[in-house]
Amino acid sequence: MDWEGVDLKELNALAWERIVQAEMKRLAEKDADVTGDTKGADWKVTIAKRLKKETPASYLWIVKVIKLLSNLNLIFWMVYFAA
Repeated sequence: MDWEGVDLKELNALAWERIVQAEMKRLAEKDADVTGDTKGADWKVTIAKRLKKETPASYLWIVKVIKLLSNLNLIFWMVYFAA
């Protein structure tokens, strides 16, 4: 891979995406489940908790990638995980 021009933000996103894919595999979820399952599905919350515990991934990145919540509910989600 040519690393020239790749910034830290892109590298972080790749690492975080690997965690998402590994967790989805472990939890036997498919890519179609991301949009097909409810926004608050337990498996989505499990992945979100791992990402927040192990990475500096932003809440917004997590919400967008696993379609955890609508953007309007982001603030409530942030409060939930801050507790």
